[in-house]
Amino acid sequence: MHRNHRLTEIVRILRSSSRTSAEQLAHHFGVSPRTIYRDVALLHRTGVPVVGEAGIGYHIDPRSPLDGVQFTADELHALFDSARKNLAVAGPRESDAILRAMTKVKQVLPDVLLDALLEGPLPLAVTDPVDDEETALAG
Repeated sequence: MHRNHRLTEIVRILRSSSRTSAEQLAHHFGVSPRTIYRDVALLHRTGVPVVGEAGIGYHIDPRSPLDGVQFTADELHALFDSARKNLAVAGPRESDAILRAMTKVKQVLPDVLLDALLEGPLPLAVTDPVDDEETALAG
């Protein structure tokens, strides 16, 4: 597993559980506890509010907001334009991955940016995949 993916997953795990030890994370990812210590130190240095308590484990400080990546409207337009262009030439597996990624981005966008994106030159139509409906980027 690539380190960036592991870091993202560590944050996800720490956000969804009360306390998780380095040993539990190491076992989950098939790495050494020392690797987890380094990963957590990197997360902390980059601003993720990870708190470690000896003998208890790690958790995300619930008093600290965990902001995601912030996009400008221009960046979002570029992202969705690129996705739309790649959908035109991608195979089924790649198309599915693009659509899942765009759905995730759409779900975390502030309403004002989503509204601007929907009204702009790159309209986005994403339905709920749980409803088993087609998910598509329009354009």
